[in-house]
Amino acid sequence: MDAKEFLQRYQSGDRDFSGANLGGLKLIRADLVEINLTGADLSKGNLILAYLNRAIFRGANLEHIKLSGANLDRANLSSANLSDADLHGARLEGADLRNANLALATLTDANLIEADVRNVNLSGSIGRGACLRGANFREEKRVYQGANFRGADFSFADFQGADLTGADLTRANLTGANLSECCLFGANLTEADLSGARLNKAILTEGNLTQAILVKADLTAARLERSQLTRANLNGSFGQMILMAEAKLTEATARKADWSYGRLTRADLSRADLTGINLSQADLIDAFLTRTVLKDSNLTKVLMNRAEMSSANLMGANLFCATMPDGSIYR
Repeated sequence: MDAKEFLQRYQSGDRDFSGANLGGLKLIRADLVEINLTGADLSKGNLILAYLNRAIFRGANLEHIKLSGANLDRANLSSANLSDADLHGARLEGADLRNANLALATLTDANLIEADVRNVNLSGSIGRGACLRGANFREEKRVYQGANFRGADFSFADFQGADLTGADLTRANLTGANLSECCLFGANLTEADLSGARLNKAILTEGNLTQAILVKADLTAARLERSQLTRANLNGSFGQMILMAEAKLTEATARKADWSYGRLTRADLSRADLTGINLSQADLIDAFLTRTVLKDSNLTKVLMNRAEMSSANLMGANLFCATMPDGSIYR
């Protein structure tokens, strides 16, 4: 079927093109609202700036398709193959992308607000500046696996309020991204780059941030209880009221960070470099600070009851009114 015949059929009222072979068709700016392309092959097609609102692409082959600037609001793309697709600037607000394959796809500046993206594969994709506010990537045991962002580039993307529970963001580039108020419970952020990212009020409880880069990240009131941050780089991070109870920060670096009023009860900071950190009025009760470098740090009014501090470096630290491991108040 060529493009002319296809458009004539659509304009005459035909909406069901399930299983059709439309590979390579040029349909720029085509108005195909509410079309049914379930299981169809549109690989290598050109639908730039097309109107595809509420279209059905369930299980369709959209590999290498060009959809930049297209309107796919409320479209059903569940289980579709969109690998290496170009969705630059496309609208996918409220779209159904469950189980879709978007590996190596381009989503730069795309709009996926409140899209259903559970079990989506975004490995190696590029989504710089994309808006994913309120999108649902949530892992659901025995139903949907966590979204796959391995090696993806979503720098400066807006994820505010998105549910990324159980997502795999290993080695993802999230530089400057807005992840405020996101749920990242149990997410894997191993070696991810979150430099300058906004994570205020984000939930990262039980997350894996081993060797993650969080330089100058905003972690205000973020929750990282029981998270793994071994060898993570948190230099210059801003984390007033951060919650890191029982977090593991062995060999992490947080030079000149501000974690004042933070709660680090039973956190493992052994061999961490916290030179120049601000921990004023923080809770370090029962924390592990063996061989921790706290040189030139601000520890005013910090609580360190029963903390393990053998061989810790406190040279130049301000301990005014700090509660020491033995319960005494430093004067």
